[in-house]
Amino acid sequence: MPIPDWTVPFWLRSYVYASDPTPGGVADDSPGLPINQTIADFEGEGQGIYLLRQEGCSLVNGGVRMTKEHVPQGDGDILHRRFVSGSEITLAVQMWQTTNKPACDELLQVMSDTLMGYAYGLLNAGDNEGRVIWTPAGEATRMLDDCQLLSYPVSSQSAREAYELVFSLDSPWPYAMDSVQDPADNLPNLSTAASSIVNGGNRSSYPVILLYGDLSGTDLQTVTNVTTGEFFQYDCAQPGSPNIDVGGNEWLEIDMFKNTVYKVVSTGGGAPFTLSNAEAGIVMDTSTFFTLAPGTNNVVLTLGSSTGKCLSNSAWA
Repeated sequence: MPIPDWTVPFWLRSYVYASDPTPGGVADDSPGLPINQTIADFEGEGQGIYLLRQEGCSLVNGGVRMTKEHVPQGDGDILHRRFVSGSEITLAVQMWQTTNKPACDELLQVMSDTLMGYAYGLLNAGDNEGRVIWTPAGEATRMLDDCQLLSYPVSSQSAREAYELVFSLDSPWPYAMDSVQDPADNLPNLSTAASSIVNGGNRSSYPVILLYGDLSGTDLQTVTNVTTGEFFQYDCAQPGSPNIDVGGNEWLEIDMFKNTVYKVVSTGGGAPFTLSNAEAGIVMDTSTFFTLAPGTNNVVLTLGSSTGKCLSNSAWA
């Protein structure tokens, strides 16, 4: 997932502030602190621009996790399935008043304070809070999700050069993803007829499956990616499983990346969701926490009385 052009628009999302700072913001619909973009005003100190120094920036993967065993009584190795580790991004952010005039005095102080606040807010950022977002030339906006602070910002400044802060973030996700779910407007309901789920990226992605309806009986819920042949099964009749009737404000959330299943209850009125562990219903001997291959995937929910949705983002290696 290399970024070949670090001059495109970026945003840094963080939730450290109790109220919206200027610039940026903490609202759910705010992308965060603009980078490589002119910001009109910094608390009355005039315009400023956070610019990335390309030579100091990088986005790398943590590496390939692999296991090899020597072949008994012979030459060579036995190769097992391999996995890709999470991601690390390093940002070298310079502070300018214009593209050819470094920030100084009060403007520089406000810009530095704001950026340090955003960086500190990523120290223990929660789910969907820490993000680095960018718009590649001619492509949809992408993001690195669930970012946390990996190295504390280090400041430097040379003569006649802009003040700079360098810090690193890490993400558990092994890929970058489109910032908008696919499809963007109307997530298809799964039924006895397969739904086409598109992964427009260049590597497999992990979806989230939502199951609605009456799950209190003995019906076996099977979600199958017909394209890859992988499937996931859930059975409320298993010993120790939650025998639940998922009502209109309740659903099961199956996270294929985190390997978790939760019952989610929405109390409405803007109150937060409540979660309860529902993993006992997983049919472990047959289920796979499956991925969506690049391209079109036919996904179907069968053998159950529930309906569902498949939430996914295109993934980029």
